[in-house]
Amino acid sequence: MKTNKRLSHTETTVPGIEKQTKQMNIKWMILSCMLFAGLMSGCEDKTEDAAPGNYYELNRHNSARLLSGMAVDMMQENRFVIVHISDAHLSNWSSNNFWRHPENLIEAVNFVNRPPVKVNAMVATGDFISNMAKTTRQTAMEYMNAFATHYFNSNLVPSFVCTGNHDGNMINPNAAEWITQEDFYSAVTSRINYPVYTDGRSNYYYTDLPDSRGGRIRIIALDEMDRTYNAENTQRMAVYSPRQIEWLTHVALKQGMTARHSVIVLLHHSLPSNNATARRYIANEHVYSWYMIPEIIEAFRSKTHFQKRYPNKVVPGDTLTVDADFTQAPGEFICYMGGHVHTYLNYEVSWMSNINRALPKQQVLVANNMSPSEKNPLSPIERQPRGTQNNTFNIYAIDTREKMIYVTFFGATLSYYPRVITLNYGNAPVSEAATGK
Repeated sequence: MKTNKRLSHTETTVPGIEKQTKQMNIKWMILSCMLFAGLMSGCEDKTEDAAPGNYYELNRHNSARLLSGMAVDMMQENRFVIVHISDAHLSNWSSNNFWRHPENLIEAVNFVNRPPVKVNAMVATGDFISNMAKTTRQTAMEYMNAFATHYFNSNLVPSFVCTGNHDGNMINPNAAEWITQEDFYSAVTSRINYPVYTDGRSNYYYTDLPDSRGGRIRIIALDEMDRTYNAENTQRMAVYSPRQIEWLTHVALKQGMTARHSVIVLLHHSLPSNNATARRYIANEHVYSWYMIPEIIEAFRSKTHFQKRYPNKVVPGDTLTVDADFTQAPGEFICYMGGHVHTYLNYEVSWMSNINRALPKQQVLVANNMSPSEKNPLSPIERQPRGTQNNTFNIYAIDTREKMIYVTFFGATLSYYPRVITLNYGNAPVSEAATGK
C-alpha cells in the first residue's frame, strides 16, 4: 500500500513523468479498443477456441443472476428450487455427452452443488443414453452406468430419475439385448442419494422433501418401461403396469399425505394438450390411453372417486381398470416434469373426461435435451457443438404459498427465453410474465 501511494504521488508531481504516463494511457486505450474490435469482429471464431470452462462460467453467471432473483420471495424467504435435466443421451457420439466424460452432465451437477442459492433437488426425466438398432445390452449398460456415476457420485443434492424410452434399449429388435427393469434398478434407481419409497425393487417410487414453507414436496417418479407383455415395446410407447397404477392410486397419492403436501410427478413422455405449440411435438405414445395419468391426477386434485377401464392398444383383450377414491385424500398437485421431445415446453393438459373446470389446468414442464447432436429439428432453440449454446437445462423456484412456479434456464434455452417465466398452478388463471433482474 505504501508503494502505491509513493508512485501515485510521483506521477502527479515529477515533470515529464505525468506527460509520459498520459501518453502511455492513451496508447493503452487505443490498443484496448483495437483488441475489443478484433474480438467483436471475430467473436464466434475466438469463443469457439476458448476453454469449455469459460462457456460454463458465462452460462452459470447468466443463470445465477436470474435464479438469485426468483429463489426468494418479497420477504426474502426461500422458495423450493429444482434443477431439471432431461435426455442426456450419453453415447459414443453425443456431443459433449460422450459417455466416458459427459461434459454437459458434469456441468449440471457442478451447478447444482455450487449454486448462488440453495438447490433443494435435482431431477432427470429419462433417456439417459442414446442407442441404435445394433447397440448391444453391454454397450447400453456401459452408457447407463456412466450416467449414474456422473449423476450421483459427488452429488450432495437430493437427486432423482425416471425412465425414458431409450433406457430399455428396445430399439434393438433382439430381446436378448434389452435392458430389463432389474438392470435399470441396479444401475440407476438403487443409487439414488436420498431416501425413496419403492414397490420392492421397482423403478417407480416417491420421496418427501422438506419445503421452506413448512410443508412437504412429494416427488413421484413413474416408470414408463414397466411392461407386462413382451409385445409392449417401450422404445415406441410408454407403458405403466396395472401394479404400478394400483401403487400410484393407493400408495403414492395417499400414504403419509397431509394437507401440507404438494405433489410433483416425473415422467418422460408428454401428455395431451390443445396448445398449438405443444401439439407440434406431442404424439400419442402410450400403451394405455395417454389420458390415464392426467385423469387420475384430476381425480386427486378434485378429491373425487374415479373409475375407468383403459384398453391395451398393443395386446387385444387386455384392459387396465382404475378404481381410485380420493374423496378423503389431502394434498395438492403442482405439475408434471418430463422430456422426450427435445425442446423446452410449458403447457396445460387438456381434454380429460373428468376435467374440473373450477381448477386451473394441470401444468407440464418439459426440459430441453442436453446434447445438441440430438436436437429436435423443429425446436426454435439454437444449439451449437461448442460454446454457450451447447448445454441446457431448466431451473425452477416453486412457491407453495403463492402457488407459483418460476422458471428460468441454463445455457441455450436461456438465449431463447431470456427471462423468468411465471406459472400459476393454484386458483388463478395461468399467466406468463418477464420478471428477472
